[in-house]
Amino acid sequence: AQGKAAWAIVLGGFFLFAVILLFLYPFDAADIFDNIVHGRIISIYHANPFIQVGSDFKTDLFYPYMGWKFTPSAYGPVWELMAALTTIIAGNGIIANVIAFKLLIGIFVAGSAGCLFLILRRYMPERTLANVLLFIWNPIVLYETFGNGHNDIVIVFFMVAAAWAMVRRHYVLAILALVVGTLVKFVPALLLPLVVVIAWRELPDMRARFRFLFTAGLFSLILISLAYGPFWKGFQVLGIARRQTMFTTSISSMAYYLLRTGMGAVAAGTLITWVTAVVTLVFVLWQCFKAWHDLSWMSFQKASFNILMFYMLVTIM
Repeated sequence: AQGKAAWAIVLGGFFLFAVILLFLYPFDAADIFDNIVHGRIISIYHANPFIQVGSDFKTDLFYPYMGWKFTPSAYGPVWELMAALTTIIAGNGIIANVIAFKLLIGIFVAGSAGCLFLILRRYMPERTLANVLLFIWNPIVLYETFGNGHNDIVIVFFMVAAAWAMVRRHYVLAILALVVGTLVKFVPALLLPLVVVIAWRELPDMRARFRFLFTAGLFSLILISLAYGPFWKGFQVLGIARRQTMFTTSISSMAYYLLRTGMGAVAAGTLITWVTAVVTLVFVLWQCFKAWHDLSWMSFQKASFNILMFYMLVTIM
């Protein structure tokens, strides 16, 4: 198949897979139920999910399904506001909420595919269909989004949106996309230095560079203030602080479990957290240096890929 017929097959298949997986019970993760409860903490109980925990609302319909009953939200305020709005729309139905959250995730899958399409159509038109197919028919992408309802695709959307803004030289927009993504989950913050470095290289003079820094900084501050304003109770609302002790499956976790016997859990956790933070910062700066000398349109994408892979393989707890 070619042309419109090929696109119809690709998009039709994606729609079919999505509909089927909407009805899959999220047996591989309880995150979707945690997200529902945190949204209901805002919308139903008018409380703060960064302070209150699921066990404070044991009579809630979704409480028995939670995986992290005694942990506040580890995400950002933009995600929690989206979760709250979704719970308002879905009401009290258990199946309705699960499907509503999966549909919310599906919007960002489609949005990511749309940004991918716009980038490829401009620079790789002959590979656009194949690469969009590789993304929206990817079994892992489909299973983790429409199947389990994981919200990582939300930050993927904002990172791909930033990549689109970068190829169009909309540097302020790229910064804002990454800031909003960071207000969902902190990972996109790792890519912010890349945007600054590439924009500094590409902008014609110092006046344009400082105007970019001022504009991006001002609008970022406004976005952060608006997002955290309803929830702010001090730095304890920052989810990244809670994630520093969530050692599960990574190189950092292996080092932590090797060291904690001799050092103790607290000391080992603190040491590993600081070491991984410093090593990650050094790697990000190295990628910024490489991006500075890479004049191709792919400089942001390549450096971003390297940073994210390093984060997943080394940094992540």
